[in-house]
Amino acid sequence: MHWVRFFVSLSVKHESDLFMMIPKRKYLLIGLGLAHLTIISIFIWTHTVRNYPNSVGRWMSLYMNYAGSNRDYSFFAPSVANYLQAMCIVKDSSNVAQVYKITTSEHEANFRFDCMISACMRKQAGMDMFAQSWAAFYLSHHRHAASATIVSQTFNIPTLEAYEKGKRPFWETFYIGTFIPKSSQK
Repeated sequence: MHWVRFFVSLSVKHESDLFMMIPKRKYLLIGLGLAHLTIISIFIWTHTVRNYPNSVGRWMSLYMNYAGSNRDYSFFAPSVANYLQAMCIVKDSSNVAQVYKITTSEHEANFRFDCMISACMRKQAGMDMFAQSWAAFYLSHHRHAASATIVSQTFNIPTLEAYEKGKRPFWETFYIGTFIPKSSQK
């Protein structure tokens, strides 16, 4: 601790002048950094976004998407599963099903899909609208399809206490919607 005072005493006549040397801009940047880390911490370690989807949670979710903090694991650990997924199950008249994951080979496109699933498929108002548009896409590409079922899932990781008791990570389905072509509705 004495060496710190020695170096400070070389450039500052009084210790109270030390804080005057740091420009106000640095204080502002430090404050913004601390606010950013606080918001990320609240987002990661609480269920604010789920518990308050129409107020604070919505703004936090928008900020996380803007800041890139709501991304998947692929940047640090490419082999770790993504935390959201959507798929379409197309059935023909003989009840033979084909499963299509709603994903691409492009990382940025997948990030946009994840953002759509996270922002729209978790709110009741947007669920059917997005699922219907995805089902319409798949039904238009499969002329003999009898139905298209959109399934959205989230990857749940248990707490350490639950993991110690035997609970393991699992995919939880939070939306299932089945759609039929308009030609079948007559």
